[in-house]
Amino acid sequence: MIEDGHLVRVDVDQAGVTTVRGVRIGDTEAHVEQVYGQKLQTDPSQYTADEGGHYLTLRSGDQRYGMRFEIEKGEVTTCYAGKYEAVQYVEGCL
Repeated sequence: MIEDGHLVRVDVDQAGVTTVRGVRIGDTEAHVEQVYGQKLQTDPSQYTADEGGHYLTLRSGDQRYGMRFEIEKGEVTTCYAGKYEAVQYVEGCL
């Protein structure tokens, strides 16, 4: 995602790319929780909350950056990271 000519977010929705700590698309929610623990915040999904879909969001210590995992049926379907505000965008854009 580009805002004002600057890269502010990167999205991953296919297998093959992992986070620095080894989490990837297709991993279980339990694995994400094991890796990132208490730092995760859980929020209902904008689109799949009725089906149990939700977000697991991690925020950096300085509060400027974040990473979000979209969870459906107990598995990671999408992951994105970047500036915290950009991670909050539901549509992947403004």
